[in-house]
Amino acid sequence: MKYIVLKAKAIEDNSLIPEEMPVIVTEHGVLEPLVDYFLEYDGLQDATRRKTVQAVTLLLDFMSANVGNFDEPEEMFKVFVKRLKTGTISADGIDPSGLYWEKKSPNTVGPLVARLNEFSDFMADKLKAKPLNPFREATAHEEQLNWAAYQHKKARSFLAHTWSNEKGKRQNSQVRTTGAGRSPSSTLTATKNFPKDRIFDLLFRGFKRRGVCDGAPIYERWDLRGMLITILMHGAGHRVSEPFHLYVSDVIEDPFKPGSALVRIYHPSEGAAPPDLLDQYGNPIRCTREEYLLKKYGLKPRNKYGKTDKRHASWKNPLLNDEGQKFMHSFWFPSIWGRIFWLLWGHYLQQLALIERNHPFAFVNLWDGVVGDMYSMQSFSKETREGKEEKGAHAKAVKRIGLTPAKALGTTAHGHRHRYGWWLDHAGPGNNPTEIAKIKQYALHHKSVESQKVYGLPTVDEVTKAMTVADTRLIAGGKTPVLPDMTTYGFEDVDPLGLFSGPHPKLIGGR
Repeated sequence: MKYIVLKAKAIEDNSLIPEEMPVIVTEHGVLEPLVDYFLEYDGLQDATRRKTVQAVTLLLDFMSANVGNFDEPEEMFKVFVKRLKTGTISADGIDPSGLYWEKKSPNTVGPLVARLNEFSDFMADKLKAKPLNPFREATAHEEQLNWAAYQHKKARSFLAHTWSNEKGKRQNSQVRTTGAGRSPSSTLTATKNFPKDRIFDLLFRGFKRRGVCDGAPIYERWDLRGMLITILMHGAGHRVSEPFHLYVSDVIEDPFKPGSALVRIYHPSEGAAPPDLLDQYGNPIRCTREEYLLKKYGLKPRNKYGKTDKRHASWKNPLLNDEGQKFMHSFWFPSIWGRIFWLLWGHYLQQLALIERNHPFAFVNLWDGVVGDMYSMQSFSKETREGKEEKGAHAKAVKRIGLTPAKALGTTAHGHRHRYGWWLDHAGPGNNPTEIAKIKQYALHHKSVESQKVYGLPTVDEVTKAMTVADTRLIAGGKTPVLPDMTTYGFEDVDPLGLFSGPHPKLIGGR
C-alpha cells in the first residue's frame, strides 16, 4: 500500500482551534481511525504519536506484502510481531515479500506493539473493529510474572499508596494473545559524569567568545546564556531541556541566602503564570502558563511545538515540588553554584535589557538568527555527529578546552546532571541509604525511586536543610569545588561580590 506521512491540523468545533498531529495518507485517503484516535487522546506526547505512526506504517507495509495470507486480524498480527523480531530476510539474503526488514530487538519491538495494542483497542471500542491483539486468560506462570512486575512498578511509584492490589490481581490475570517478548536482563552500566576538575575551564574558557576585546562589557566577552544553562544542569541537576522553559521572572535573589539565586522552573503549560497579565481593572489574572502565553503573546508552551520547530523544548514530566503552582525548585549542590549563578545572572540581565523580545523566556538569540527570539535547544545541545562539525554551543565549548564531546566520556550536556547526581551520592545529604535516595529523588525531580518503596518524600525545607548540612561538611573537609584564581579568566573587574577575587565574609569557610 502506498502512503505518505504528513503534518496536519484538525478542527473539531467553531472555535477553530487546530489540533496538530501527524497523519497517514494512503491511496484511499487519510487514515481516519488514526485521526480519531489522536483527537480522543489529545494529551499524547509528540514522541508517542510518532511511535504510533511508525508502528501503523510498519503494519500497513506488512499487510500490503501479505494480501490474502490471513483470514483473521489476530492471526495476521501474531505473524507481524514475529517478523518484527526475526526480520523477513532469509539466510541466503532473499526476501520474496519485498520488505527486507532487519530483525529488531525486544526493546524496539515492545514499544511498537504497545502502541498498536492501544490503537487497536480504540478501534475495537469506538469503531467495533476486531481487535488485533485481544486479551486471554493468563497461565499460572504468566500471572506470577505479571504480579512480580506489578509489585516492582508499584514500589517505584511516587503514588504507590493509591494503587489497589485487588485491581492489580484482576489486571494480572489476563495477558495479550501476542506478546513482544522480554528483553534479556543485564546489569546497569555506570553513568559518565562531566569531569569535575574541568567545569570552571568549560565555563570561563569554553564559553568565552573569540575576537572580542578585553575592554568590552562582560556580556559581550562571554556567552553568559550558555554558562547559565550549564550551571543549571551541573549545579542543580536539571535536564538539558528544562532551562529552556525558564521565564526571566522565575529567577530572584534567595531571600534566605543573600547573594544566591532562587530558581524555579514551572510546568510549561500547567504552571502558575507571572502576575503581569492584567484584567480591565488592572488586577492580575490568575491563570496557567499556557493561557498566559496565548493571551499575552499569542504563543504556545515550548513543549507543544513540533520537534522540527526551533521553539520546541521537550518536557520529561518531572516530579514537581509545589502542587499548587506546579514548579521545580532548584537545589544548588554544592551551594556555591547558587552564588555563581546569581553573579552571572546579573550581568546577563544587563544584556537582556538591550534586546527587544516578544516572549517571556529567559534565554534568547544573541548573535545569530533573529536577535531576541527564543534560544533553541538544538543551538545549545546539538552534539557531535561522525564526520560533521559540532554545532551546539556546549559541544563547541567542550572542544575549546581540549575535550571531546562524547556521551561515553561524560562531556555531553547530560553529563552535568550525572555529575550533580554523583555529588549527591558521594558527598550529599542524608544519614542512611533510604534517606539519601529520597533526597536525591527529590533534588533530581524523579517520580520514582529505585532503592526502596516510597513512604513519604521530604519537603523543600527539609531537603534544603539537609543539603546545607552536607555542604558545611564538604567545606570543613576541604572537598567542596575550589574556585581557581579568576584573574586568569579576566574576571576580576566584574566581581562586585568578591566571589572570585578572594575570601568573602558571607561565604562559610571563605570560599
